[in-house]
Amino acid sequence: MISKKKLKERVIEELDKKAKVRIGKNGITSSIISEIDKQLALNELIKIRFLNNFLTENLDNDIAKLAKETKSQLLDKRGKTMLLYRKK
Repeated sequence: MISKKKLKERVIEELDKKAKVRIGKNGITSSIISEIDKQLALNELIKIRFLNNFLTENLDNDIAKLAKETKSQLLDKRGKTMLLYRKK
């Protein structure tokens, strides 16, 4: 199990990296969800970016949907960028 201090350090590191998954005009599809699952299995912590052409009425609902469907936890959200975490 990862400690809170170590997790906080990893969050700061991940924020400086490019997003592993980008969600655009096609929105949240089954292939996006499977890619997020795959990335979480490999990395435990991933950065996801919603592109400007992603149209939604409520981004918070979409983020909650992603977290629920991938059985992950939202650690940080800044604008259209978020970090998801799931224990390996």
